[in-house]
Amino acid sequence: VATGKLKAEAGKNCSYSIPLDLINTNLMKALSYSIEKASMMGSGITERKLKDMLIRRQHEFEGLFRQSFQSQNFTITNSSTSFFEVPTEVTIYKQALSSSMAIKDGKNQINCIHVTFSPLKAGDYPCKLLLFSQFDIRLLSFKGTGIAETKELSIAFSSVVGQPVKQEIPLQN
Repeated sequence: VATGKLKAEAGKNCSYSIPLDLINTNLMKALSYSIEKASMMGSGITERKLKDMLIRRQHEFEGLFRQSFQSQNFTITNSSTSFFEVPTEVTIYKQALSSSMAIKDGKNQINCIHVTFSPLKAGDYPCKLLLFSQFDIRLLSFKGTGIAETKELSIAFSSVVGQPVKQEIPLQN
C-alpha cells in the first residue's frame, strides 16, 4: 500500500506521475515469512533469530526476482473515476530495459502511472488504485485536495497629487 496527496484548483486539471517500484516488498516479505515459518515450525528459535533469517531470505528473493524479471503488465481498477483519470493498464520494465526505452520515447516517465486529477469543487477526494497482474497485487491509496478558485482583484483610481485619499471597500464573506 502506497499513500500520497495531490492538489489542484477546483474546476481545473492537474497531472501527476506516480512512480512504481520494480519489486513489491510486501510480497517478498510475505513469501519469506511463510517459507521461514514453515521450515522452523517447532524448532523453538528466538524472534530475533527469526527476524534475521527473514531479512536474509527476503534479500535472497529480491535478488532472484531482479535477475529473472523482464516486464510485468498490470490492470488498473480506479475507485474514483469521476475525479481521477488513469490508464487501464501499465507495464513495469526492468531498469536496464527502461533506460533504453526512455531514449526511444524521449520521456523519463517509464514505470509510472499518469494520474489526472479534476476536482469539481473545493474539498477532499479519496482514491484507491488496485493494480493486479498474474502474480502480483498492489494497492495505491491517495487523496486529492481541491483548492477553491483564486480570484485576482485590482482597484484603480485617480486623485490629486499630494492629497490623502480615503476609499472604503465593502467586503462580504
